[in-house]
Amino acid sequence: MAAAKALLNRLQNLGPGLAGLAGLGLIGYGVNESLYNVPGGHQAIMYSRMFPRGIVEGPDGRAVTTGEGLHFRIPGLQRPIMYEIRTRQTEYRGERTGTKDLQTVTLDLRVLYKPDDKKLAELYRDVGPNENENGMLGYDNMVLPSIVKEVLKGTVASFDADKLVTEREAVSKMIREQLEARGDLYGVQIEDVAITDLNFSPVYARAVERKQISQQSAQRAQILVRKAVQEKQQKIVEAQGETESARLLGEKITNNPAYLNLEKIKAAKEIAATIAQSTNRVYLNADSLLLDVNSTTINAGQLTSSSW
Repeated sequence: MAAAKALLNRLQNLGPGLAGLAGLGLIGYGVNESLYNVPGGHQAIMYSRMFPRGIVEGPDGRAVTTGEGLHFRIPGLQRPIMYEIRTRQTEYRGERTGTKDLQTVTLDLRVLYKPDDKKLAELYRDVGPNENENGMLGYDNMVLPSIVKEVLKGTVASFDADKLVTEREAVSKMIREQLEARGDLYGVQIEDVAITDLNFSPVYARAVERKQISQQSAQRAQILVRKAVQEKQQKIVEAQGETESARLLGEKITNNPAYLNLEKIKAAKEIAATIAQSTNRVYLNADSLLLDVNSTTINAGQLTSSSW
């Protein structure tokens, strides 16, 4: 205070005009220090020297937060603390852990998170600021790596290696549920968790490959067996059909000898059509054309010549 009075006295000695200009400067400085801006996607809590717990709280015991825009504070007594409340992403690559069947697996995990805007005071007291500030690490560099690695190892250890592939969605869901419970203790909201990559040890990968090859060979053998059975059944059906056809043909010939005459006439027509289309001249008698249908095939009592 004495220094300020001395400064004012010195300015007054310099002249009323300069003193007025200095006064305006001090007023402008005071106004600038009394205002602060909260950028988009952020919220601010107020630290005040006048409150016993430091953070300005409402009647419900929660910290009073201010949203985007320009706000007023008491210079020297109040200090805004900014928190980015937009969803952010972090990836954990190459996390090695063990499965239930003692296999080593390497995972890449993507986590979407943001601070709980209703617990910013607890987050500031228990963990720290939003980002690096005066050499202090942000909450996302202190809380998330610890709980993510612990939850990831605990969850993967409850599944067999093959289940990690076939039940990948269930594994991600379980990791998310456990991370949400753990993050809630620190005021961090987990919005999404996804396994982006999954790799097994070379020894296990070769064992899986051999298993797949043996399974494919077994399936191929089963297919060949089913094919052979079908071919056998097909041959049996064809043989039964030929047997039945021969039996019916024998009955036709026995019951109606004229059936052979009809077949001979059909054969004679085909022979005559083939010879007629030939460019060479061919001379054949009736016997060669199978036209002697009444001479040998039909018995006299069954078919007379007058019928033709």
